[in-house]
Amino acid sequence: MFKSIISITFAICFVVAGVVMARETAQTGSIATPVLSFVVDSANGVRPVIGVLGSASVAAPLNLGFEVLQAAVPTEHDYILATTPGSNWPLLLILRGGAISVLPIGVQSSECEQLDEPLLRWQRKPRRCPQPSLPLATTKIDHVALSPTGSSAAFVSESERRVYAYTNMAGSPAFSGRFELGLLGTLSAIGISDSGGSIVVGVSDGDTGALFLLSPHQLPRLVAPMRRPSAIRFLRKSDSVVVADDLDNKIYVVSNGQPFVIATADDGISAPVGIALSKDNQRVFAGNAGSGTVSTIGLSGAGLKSLNCNCGLTGLHSTNTDSVFRLTDFSGGPILFFDGNTDPPRLMLVPVGGQ
Repeated sequence: MFKSIISITFAICFVVAGVVMARETAQTGSIATPVLSFVVDSANGVRPVIGVLGSASVAAPLNLGFEVLQAAVPTEHDYILATTPGSNWPLLLILRGGAISVLPIGVQSSECEQLDEPLLRWQRKPRRCPQPSLPLATTKIDHVALSPTGSSAAFVSESERRVYAYTNMAGSPAFSGRFELGLLGTLSAIGISDSGGSIVVGVSDGDTGALFLLSPHQLPRLVAPMRRPSAIRFLRKSDSVVVADDLDNKIYVVSNGQPFVIATADDGISAPVGIALSKDNQRVFAGNAGSGTVSTIGLSGAGLKSLNCNCGLTGLHSTNTDSVFRLTDFSGGPILFFDGNTDPPRLMLVPVGGQ
């Protein structure tokens, strides 16, 4: 699918250069324009949100040369996984040196033979694939999940009922394992750990469901029954997870395989669509689509706060700033951000800049 590395340098390269240059400012003393976030617009373009919260603006779309349907961006903002029309696999866009490089994700061509095919070894032709267990380029990827730091990613194929895990996403992505969904049911949420070795999925039929732990070469293990897990987020560099249930209106922490409720509808949880954490793993943020609020919860359930955004909240989308999240999508006007670093938390509107 991917046969070469394509470098795309665009006229407004200073926007993307800010991602890299911001790291060099301490050494060079230069002033760079940081990129707070990226957002996909209605014309399937990727727009950077440039500046820092309080003085940021939505810039013109990047000149990528192709349309983007969805974009998954890690907290470090050093790459973008872009879902494009007509492609089975998302494109990996590495942000480096003022340019975007489209890099291949390790997959096999359709001619490659796989180790698990039901053929006897003496019937096989000589292998032409260095990693026989790699997924095929013809495999259709339907969902993508990033780990808390963005070091790992999970690619879900609904048709194959499989999840493919990759590590070292910001460098040279390495295939790390295949996880079987089997007959678990309709997938409602997925999360992957920073190590890439643990994947937790939620399934639901719309009324009843459950949470499962996936491990390579093993059957899924039931963690707990839940009506409909709607968001799953691992703690940074940990195998513990935070899970939202948008039917029971509960937020769970799952540690050592045991689920603990840390917030309920009585605390303002209402149809949660997004879960995020602070970088120190001490605060959980829940985006409630039912009430248009963001709940801030201590990991133990203490110190719960709620802030009403009066908005069409679509999730808690990561930015390059700890505990700052985009709440709304781009529809031609300002975008709303949540800042959990202040006490109390605050909302900030980011306008559209000069095009």
